[in-house]
Amino acid sequence: DIDRDIYTKWSEELARINVKLMICGHMHKAYLLEPSSELSTVEHSYTAVFASMHTEEEVWGGAIRLTGKDAEVFFTDKNHEIREKHLLKNVL
Repeated sequence: DIDRDIYTKWSEELARINVKLMICGHMHKAYLLEPSSELSTVEHSYTAVFASMHTEEEVWGGAIRLTGKDAEVFFTDKNHEIREKHLLKNVL
């Protein structure tokens, strides 16, 4: 985990430069973290995509399609089957 003070400074800078989407890995989970999420430990103004999950039973990865101002996020399993699909509007 990133030190909370450092992450807070990063989040402030990302907000200042108007970042709307952050792509992350190495969390061993596949999920979206919206700005208003109860899971957020630090206030942020962007959607964060965590796109790698590995358990004893499953392995998921992520694919992102950028179109215009939108992003489509796909979480896929080891057989390349789409397990979740999310449309993020106006993040680009």
